[in-house]
Amino acid sequence: MSEFRPRTTPPNPSDLRWISDDGRFGGYNRCMIINDSTGLVIPNCTGYVHGRWMEISGTHECPLSTSNAANYFGYTADGMPRGSEPQLGAVICFSTGQGGQPGHVAIVEEIVDENTIITSDSNFGHEYFVMRTRYRSLGWNFWAGSDLVFQGFIYNPNQKKYNILLLAAAAKKRRKEEEENGKSIRIQQYSSSL
Repeated sequence: MSEFRPRTTPPNPSDLRWISDDGRFGGYNRCMIINDSTGLVIPNCTGYVHGRWMEISGTHECPLSTSNAANYFGYTADGMPRGSEPQLGAVICFSTGQGGQPGHVAIVEEIVDENTIITSDSNFGHEYFVMRTRYRSLGWNFWAGSDLVFQGFIYNPNQKKYNILLLAAAAKKRRKEEEENGKSIRIQQYSSSL
């Protein structure tokens, strides 16, 4: 297991983890193609999560579903452990309050405290890359009006399990040191489009 390294910047558009594996483009990602000329699978949450899963795992394979995000948590054929508490590198899964909608998935990049996490993701037709602060009190959403319904987390077995309170304390200490050194990199929301 390698040390977890949070992603805070957009993936390089030539990174093969975010390019389709359909044979035309030489990539590794099994999700649907968004850009027919480059083979990119982002902007799209499922394509982003597959690429980030491979990056975290250090492999060119991702066992997760290639269906709509709303189906990820229920797709247990991947053999991955699941739960209700955040872990670094885990996939957070949402369905929507409206049946038949695609849902959403993102990656946990930081555990700020036991009630706050920071995720990275991508959104179909919108953001190529975005970081969001999510709150337990809002059902792990980043705003109160969201129709996303939290389903759970899919844990990446290539990551160590950490105690959430210890992680939060370490993150708080790191942010304090960064602020004291004039290097605050705290992310509330970062968005990038190509």
